[in-house]
Amino acid sequence: ADKTFSPRITSSGESVGQMLAAEFLKILDGIEYPVVCNKTTYYVNTARISVVFCGAFSSVASDIAEKSNWKRIGFGDLTQDMKPYARELTGDDLIAYGVLPELVGRISRIVNLAPMTADDYYALLGAECSPAARLGKQYGVKIKLSPKTRKALAETAASSGLGVRAVESALRRKLDEALFDDCARASFRF
Repeated sequence: ADKTFSPRITSSGESVGQMLAAEFLKILDGIEYPVVCNKTTYYVNTARISVVFCGAFSSVASDIAEKSNWKRIGFGDLTQDMKPYARELTGDDLIAYGVLPELVGRISRIVNLAPMTADDYYALLGAECSPAARLGKQYGVKIKLSPKTRKALAETAASSGLGVRAVESALRRKLDEALFDDCARASFRF
């Protein structure tokens, strides 16, 4: 949702996010929404469909943290070092971001999740749905990660702020190099 509703302007001066939000208003209000598939139009009744908007809204979280951080010069330093996502995002934050108030008013619950930690990424790297398993399936190979590699990748993911994308990029680089050396291999241990 953060990318969908981001403030973007078309060449004719219209807000893309607001146009999309207007379409979502129709869906949330419950209409017969036309969907074209293979030149055939189907009408989907949206009255009983529950809609979930997901998004990081990282720029909103960063702006809130930046505005909340302050220092005082003089007798003694008072500093506050608020990090992004330290405060939960609210409907007012979404409106300030540019989401239509009418749309925010129809969102029944805003759920804030805590950012993943290095331990969370470490656990993810051992799961069946890990980036290593996904890359293995994509390349048609088996990938095993040593605890040391998992720990290094997890720490990189947590500290870089790039999360799973950083892990996947690092693994892809390792896999590409190994496949370049021996393209016939069917399993890899990093």
